[in-house]
Amino acid sequence: MHVDAAHQSNLKTAHIIFGFILLLGIGLHFYWPMSAQYYIDFINLKVTALPLIALGTIIILLSKRDLEIHNQPSEPKAATSKIVKTGMFRFSRNPLYLGITIAFLGLALATDKLWWLILTPIALILTHYALIMPEEVYLEKKFPNEYLAYKQKVRRWI
Repeated sequence: MHVDAAHQSNLKTAHIIFGFILLLGIGLHFYWPMSAQYYIDFINLKVTALPLIALGTIIILLSKRDLEIHNQPSEPKAATSKIVKTGMFRFSRNPLYLGITIAFLGLALATDKLWWLILTPIALILTHYALIMPEEVYLEKKFPNEYLAYKQKVRRWI
């Protein structure tokens, strides 16, 4: 059965990717603990971390609101009926992924889990190939001219 959606599996989400990286980081930290406090003192870690968590969360909430305003889904297996180009989507084609990345980096600093910082590029690569690329192919097929024009105007991340 064909589903009109970029992702056919409920497992293709940023929550799964970043959750995997989170668990992998915990395992690596248990086996080989590393601390950012060797490089940055505890207070500066928190001063940097909390605004990142807040910014990432705000980006996610505003992006979800933008999708809701336009009656567009953010979950897999759901069809997109139009391209959202307002709100956070004026600045990034993937503000939800941007928000979760920023919040995750903040969480890594807040909890002093250096492994999460080290593993973040893996999460970004997985997000790019498993989530963003299929979404772009789907949107280009469904809205060829409109999506290509949007891609030229708005960057993938920021």
